[in-house]
Amino acid sequence: MSRIATGGAIVSDGRDRADLPYSVPSNLRLPDLCLVYLDLNHWINLSKCKSGHKDGQRYRAAFDACAAAVDEGSALFPLSLSTMMEIEAIRDPQQRLRLRWVIEQLSRFRAVLPRAVTAALEFEQVLADRLDRILVRTAPRDYVGIGAGWLVGRSLAPSIVDEQGRDVTTEVLPSLPPELRPFLEPEFMSYMLTGMAIEGPADPSEEAALRARGWNPQALTDMMDERMLLESQFVSDLDEYIATDPSSVNWRKGKLRDLITAREMYNHTNETFSAVMDQQGVAFEDVFDKSGTPSAIRRNRCITDAMPTFDVAVTLKASYHRNPNHLWTRNDIFDIDALSTVLPYCDVVVTDKAIASHVDRTRLAERLDTNVLSSLDDLVERLAEAPAASG
Repeated sequence: MSRIATGGAIVSDGRDRADLPYSVPSNLRLPDLCLVYLDLNHWINLSKCKSGHKDGQRYRAAFDACAAAVDEGSALFPLSLSTMMEIEAIRDPQQRLRLRWVIEQLSRFRAVLPRAVTAALEFEQVLADRLDRILVRTAPRDYVGIGAGWLVGRSLAPSIVDEQGRDVTTEVLPSLPPELRPFLEPEFMSYMLTGMAIEGPADPSEEAALRARGWNPQALTDMMDERMLLESQFVSDLDEYIATDPSSVNWRKGKLRDLITAREMYNHTNETFSAVMDQQGVAFEDVFDKSGTPSAIRRNRCITDAMPTFDVAVTLKASYHRNPNHLWTRNDIFDIDALSTVLPYCDVVVTDKAIASHVDRTRLAERLDTNVLSSLDDLVERLAEAPAASG
């Protein structure tokens, strides 16, 4: 049974989500326990408690409640790709080591699928729901898997190669001592790599060696900054349009969701949509109306609004962009990416107050049937009231 409720309002001006049910992927498997997603700032606070930091005592009740829920098997605290990318920006080795301790204990290095993979499943389900000749062909996927591999949507399968570069894993594996074979298991490898990725290089010499092999943590930051600039440029574009054409003043109000939907498709989901359509053997014209008329835009949105991850991203970006004075930051991009991934499929999301207020005012939490909190104290109460998943 889906954890997602339906909702929204019937509108004609493009401001709100269309009133239609979500297309929940029939092949996306959710674990039968409470999934709790923590924003990085809350992981940091919990790490202070576990490490004996002077400010950590105030989070003792939250840490104990989370640890008890994990030990009882009633809750799990998975990571997202956004979490790992934010951790990569932390340069203090000791802080990263403290994070590794608490994340390993509470998440067991479990992770949710990245948005691109989940969105592909959702889009395929939309096509199956709306086109008679389309069937869901993708094999069932677990929403939660182990660590580094799952963060990019795949299992890490280590291999053994010979001097000629041939994969000889199948031939060599039976000859290895039994005690060594587990080290070649994908789950073990993903677990170990996740811990190493959280800790990062321990000293400057290790960092220099990694950089010599091609490691470039700045590349992730640069990518997020580019996306932040895209949103900042959109603010400027809207200001310019409104200043030069008074009739375009509605673009920041009624037409805003239409505009952001088009940008989201072009900038972030074009490859995902194309891959699914290619797999299904359908053309763009079979799915989307390219005429650009208001009615065509509404018809197209009946597809994207039915995708939970897409809806979260567009709804949050529209909420931010309705304020022309909002100054976009890298953290905004991290937050929106994370919530588009976890808000539809986790039971509880603990994030910061700023984006929690956007989730509240747009009714996202209500229509997705997700508890969205902004403090660890509230989480303690939530775990005490109903630790088991409701879906």
